[in-house]
Amino acid sequence: MESHTKRAILYTALVCPGLGQWLVGRKKRAVFFAAWALCFVGIFGYRLFRMIVSFYHELNQALLETGGLLPDPDRLQQMHAQIYIQNWWVLLAILVVWAWAIADLYPRGRWRGRQRDPMTG
Repeated sequence: MESHTKRAILYTALVCPGLGQWLVGRKKRAVFFAAWALCFVGIFGYRLFRMIVSFYHELNQALLETGGLLPDPDRLQQMHAQIYIQNWWVLLAILVVWAWAIADLYPRGRWRGRQRDPMTG
């Protein structure tokens, strides 16, 4: 039984928040963690898409102005860095949900394989 919980924690860490809870039978918590993770991933995807479209228009304008030459590599690097700078809070939220899902499973992993003494609880 203990290996099942350890495997559930590993699945959660590697695949998706909530998958470990689903595997140990905590369906409501699994849906909770998966929904929050998908919400933040969706927000990040939407914001990333909008930034890429904006950068595409800027890049297209730069190509028209330079007669088809590629824009300055420093500007491309700056545009790439902006994605992380402007979306740091979404990435942090995804990591927090992921860590919370793992932390939620950790106590069950420690106590699941041991027999409890009925007198001490």
